[in-house]
Amino acid sequence: MRTLVVIPLLLILAACGGSASPTSTPGATAPTATVSTPAPLPASPPAGALPTGEAWVTPSGDLPGPVRLAVGAAAEAASVPVEQVVVVAWAAVDWESSALGCPKPDMVYLPVITPGYAVRLSIGGKEVEYHTNLETTVVRCSPPLRR
Repeated sequence: MRTLVVIPLLLILAACGGSASPTSTPGATAPTATVSTPAPLPASPPAGALPTGEAWVTPSGDLPGPVRLAVGAAAEAASVPVEQVVVVAWAAVDWESSALGCPKPDMVYLPVITPGYAVRLSIGGKEVEYHTNLETTVVRCSPPLRR
């Protein structure tokens, strides 16, 4: 019975054992390893600056869903009814990363083209800018409101 247990254990140990190191020939050099560090994401443009080719639209008629979400987020942040938030302009934008043009320090973002909107709003005469994706993410991309 012991033999039946010992033989499989020896086979397992032999399979797990290291292989002999390859012998080197005189004069042969080992390949050098290169270490690469990921390049940082390009700095995002300041609020109000759109990627090249994008244009601000003066609102008329129905607003896109993400623009309406930005209005709601701004109203909530300013503690005012949505009726007091005025859409100054909006633009359809392809953001360079999932940061939506407003990266926060110490956060990691996916470097993928992210379609969305830049939205300029006025609350009590003060302009703010929000950026969105095409779904439910809305970020403020301007200094906080001062009351």
